[in-house]
Amino acid sequence: RAGAGGMDGSDAISDRAMSFADMDGDCRADIVLTTVLNVVEIWRNHGAQGGVPRFLPPVRDRHMVQMPLGGGSPVCADFDRDGLLDILFVSADDGCGLGGPG
Repeated sequence: RAGAGGMDGSDAISDRAMSFADMDGDCRADIVLTTVLNVVEIWRNHGAQGGVPRFLPPVRDRHMVQMPLGGGSPVCADFDRDGLLDILFVSADDGCGLGGPG
C-alpha cells in the first residue's frame, strides 16, 4: 500500500526507468519513474516507520515532461539553475524531454 511502505499500483516500465532525488526539498530521497503510458510518477518519501520507507500516493502527470517514445531512465538535476530539480529523459529513438514539477 502506498503510504504504508511499498509502491503498489505503479506501472513503471522497468526497475531501470527510475531515479532517486529529493524533489520536494525535505531531505528524503523521492522516486521519479516512467510508466508504460509515458506518464511521469513522483513518489514522495514520507519517512520510515519501523525501518520501512513510506511513500505517499504518487503524483502522476502526463504533461510534466514531454516524454520521448521509449524514454529511458530519468535524470534529476537543476539543469536551468533556478533552484528546482528538473527531470530529463533521453531516448535513442525519439530525442529527449526536459521538464519538472512546478
